[in-house]
Amino acid sequence: MPAEPTNDDNPIEEILLTGFPNPERIGCLPRDIIEALGQKKIPRDNPAWRHIWNCSPCFRDFKVIRDRRLAEVERKQQKQRLFRLTAVMAAGLAIAASLAYVFVGLAKKPANIEAVIVPIDLTNTGITRGSADLSNEQPLASLPRAPVELRITLPRLSKNGNYMVGILKSKSEDAAVALGSVITRQTADSRSLVLTLRLDLSAAENGRYYLATRLLEPGEDPAYYYPVLITSK
Repeated sequence: MPAEPTNDDNPIEEILLTGFPNPERIGCLPRDIIEALGQKKIPRDNPAWRHIWNCSPCFRDFKVIRDRRLAEVERKQQKQRLFRLTAVMAAGLAIAASLAYVFVGLAKKPANIEAVIVPIDLTNTGITRGSADLSNEQPLASLPRAPVELRITLPRLSKNGNYMVGILKSKSEDAAVALGSVITRQTADSRSLVLTLRLDLSAAENGRYYLATRLLEPGEDPAYYYPVLITSK
């Protein structure tokens, strides 16, 4: 039996809640073990799981802890979805503002500014989620304060699809200085996935930033972060 029963509508859970009465709580697990099981901190091959599936009182305690954890996961996912929606809306507003700037004749620079091509190879780089501390990690790339064309080779086993790519000053605040979306393409040898997009870093200050990538598909993981450095052109 899996270590993560599905939901309240699953008849298996109803059986586990009532089908194994143990009113005297004989052989029941300590509270800290049940808490660890509910938080998925104990490997699935641990014998404690077998007791959970054969003791309705322990399963009931476990289910309360597990459901609380899943509700917190859902809350975080909703927050991520809200951020993603906000990011897309912000990108749309930025594009609209740029078009308006051009059409009213206020643009002072040529329409086609040559971008600096910056390759970033993440093939053998471990993906790092938002909770990890990257403050001591060496930057993976140096980006100029100018329009850039990023050519990002994604880590192995990455999925095809539409990705959000951003340069963030702070992971905790999701403070994007540049943001865009692009669909993956395969390299000539079909061994890697590549993201190619243009971002304008002209207004960014010198310093340490995070390159963030996120697959824009329902139910996918949050963004992954890689340290980068922005310097004067």
